[in-house]
Amino acid sequence: LVMVRMAGTCDYYALNGDAPLESRVDLAGRLCALLAEVHRVDWRGIGLGDTLSDPGPMASLAALGEWEAILARDQLEPYPEMELCAQWLRANAPRSPRTVLVHADFKVGNVLLDDDGEVVALLDWEIAHLGDPHEDLGWVTQPLRTKEHFIKGTWERAELLGHYEKASGYPVDHDAVRWWNLLAAYKTAIMQASGLRAFVEGRSDELYQPSAPVLKALISAAMPAIPMPAIPIPPSAAPKPPLADEQLLAFPRGDVTAFLQWDTARSLQLLQQHGLRALAMDQDAETNDALKANHDARRQLVELLRSLPLGQPGDPARGHIGSHLLQRVSANPALARRKP
Repeated sequence: LVMVRMAGTCDYYALNGDAPLESRVDLAGRLCALLAEVHRVDWRGIGLGDTLSDPGPMASLAALGEWEAILARDQLEPYPEMELCAQWLRANAPRSPRTVLVHADFKVGNVLLDDDGEVVALLDWEIAHLGDPHEDLGWVTQPLRTKEHFIKGTWERAELLGHYEKASGYPVDHDAVRWWNLLAAYKTAIMQASGLRAFVEGRSDELYQPSAPVLKALISAAMPAIPMPAIPIPPSAAPKPPLADEQLLAFPRGDVTAFLQWDTARSLQLLQQHGLRALAMDQDAETNDALKANHDARRQLVELLRSLPLGQPGDPARGHIGSHLLQRVSANPALARRKP
C-alpha cells in the first residue's frame, strides 16, 4: 500500500450531527456527487484495467460468487439464512448497464472533513474494484445503515438516488439497487461470520457474529411471494431457555456453543415435516451433544434448501423454511449482541 497522512475529521454520523439541517443536506449532496465522480473515473485510461478485472454485464453474479467463497472459507457452521439469501440473489441477479470503478465501502465515515465541512479525502480503498455502479448505490441505501446515509424526512432513498441521477447523468435501475441492497446485507453477515472466526481463533478481542438485525434483513428480503404459516411447535419439542448473560460471558474463547445456539428440535421437526426423515439425525439427546446437534441441524437445512427446485413446488418449501428461520432469529437473544 502507498499511503499518505492527511488532516481532517472522520465522523460516521456527520449527516445526523449537531450542524444545521441545511449544512447537513448540503454535505449529503456533495457526498452523492463525489460518488458519481468516482464512477466517472476513466479506469481504462489510467491503466486500472491492467490490475483489476472487468466482470462485464453480470458483475452481480461475480460479486455474489466472491462473497460465497469468503463465507465458505470463514464460516464455523452452516448458515441456512445465508443460503436462502444467496439462492434468491442468484435467481434474480441483474445485468450491469456499464462497468465503473466501484469504491465498495462508500460512506460518511470514510471521508475526512476539514473545519469548514469540506471533503478533504475519500478513504478505505482496499476493496475497490470494477463493477456495476448500482453496487455502491445499494451499499449507501441499504436499510441497515440509514443512520449514516439518510437524514430522516429530508434526505432519504428517493432524494439520494435522484441526486445521483442528476450528478452522474445516468438513470438508476431501482430494481437493481434493491438487489444490491440485499447483497450489502449478505456481505455484512459474512463479514460478521469472518469476525466470529477471528474471535474464536484468538486473532481478535472483538466478538462479531451474524446478528439478529442482519439475519432478519436477509430472510425477509429472500422470502418468496407466497407466505407460509409458522410451524406449530408442541410443548415437548420446545427448545431449552437460552443461556443467561453471565453464562455467555463465562464461556472460554475456544467454545462457541454460547454464540451458536440453535433450537435443534424445531429444525429437526421441519425436516421431518418435509418427509426427509433420512436426513434427520438420531434425536436421542443422550447420544448427541448440543453443539453437534446445532451444527447438524443447520447443515441439514442448508442441504434441504439446495435440494429444492426453483419455483413450484420449491418456493412454498422455502417460504416455510424462511418463516421458521425468522422466528428462530427473532427469539434468540444470543444473536442480538455483537459484543460481550
